[in-house]
Amino acid sequence: MNTIFFDNLLFGSAVGFLFAQVWEWVTCRLFDLNHLAKKKGYHFHHSLMGPGAWFLLPRFF
Repeated sequence: MNTIFFDNLLFGSAVGFLFAQVWEWVTCRLFDLNHLAKKKGYHFHHSLMGPGAWFLLPRFF
C-alpha cells in the first residue's frame, strides 16, 4: 500500500472523527436539540455512532 495514501487516510479519519465529536457537542450542548425535540414529541439517541459515523465511513470504505 502506498504510504502517502495510507497517511492521508489516517489523517482524514482523525479529522473527520474530531469534527464529528465537536459537531455532536455543539448540537447537544449549545443548541440543546434533544430538549427542543422532546417538547415537540421527538427523541434523539445521542451516541458515538450518531452523526460521527457519516464522517468516518466514507474514509474507511
